[in-house]
Amino acid sequence: MPYNADVIDFIIWLGTARDRALEALCLRFAKHPTPV
Repeated sequence: MPYNADVIDFIIWLGTARDRALEALCLRFAKHPTPV
């Protein structure tokens, strides 16, 4: 069953949003390292 173009775009958008969020978290922790 083929996906809708909208569904594919939404999945791609979720992937990019997740990657950007992870990158933002990495940058935040790099600037303010937390003691382990």
